[in-house]
Amino acid sequence: MASEDTKERLLDAAERLFAEHGFAGASSRALIEAAGVANQAAVHYHFGSKEQAFTAVIERRIRILTQDRLARLDALESTGDQSLESITRALVGPLMEAARTGDDHWLKLLARSRIERGPHWDSAGPAAREMFDRFVDAYAKLAPDAARETIAHGVYLLSGSMLNAILDTQSLRGVGHGLEKLDEDRNALHERALQFLLEGFRASLGATIDSNA
Repeated sequence: MASEDTKERLLDAAERLFAEHGFAGASSRALIEAAGVANQAAVHYHFGSKEQAFTAVIERRIRILTQDRLARLDALESTGDQSLESITRALVGPLMEAARTGDDHWLKLLARSRIERGPHWDSAGPAAREMFDRFVDAYAKLAPDAARETIAHGVYLLSGSMLNAILDTQSLRGVGHGLEKLDEDRNALHERALQFLLEGFRASLGATIDSNA
């Protein structure tokens, strides 16, 4: 039990440090110190290497996010409330809620997958495959004539664009044109981004989806 507790503390600390500093910027020693672990070989003992600790962090976070997203999707399927917007809210809702509650450090970690490169990210895609497949299937039921590749592109772009809208508000300051106001009300910004992205997704599906879906 104590060993598992130490492992979880290391994962929690690693998630925060990798999110803030990236893979290269967070050393094994820093992970151990942030976790408050006395054993200086703890990362090697529990994971084998910093690379494997990173893989464990990514797989744990994607597993948690996948469970949340799929629970929302299951709820929609059980009630029959499946529309383009409701399915998309199941996809991006966990991101928006994390930003509202302040538990958003892991969003920065996911965002890094879009700018960092290296073999330490190799497990991210396979870990997210189940979630991706389920959402593509859900959207395909609304737009049966749409190519699955088109739908998959939409899932990717929706998630990435929402991450950008949630995390990158500092760049709005000083631009003018009223953009600073978006930074003053993050919830309104997220809703505006969602509606904008929904229209783009609907347009990419063309005439294959009911305009009321």
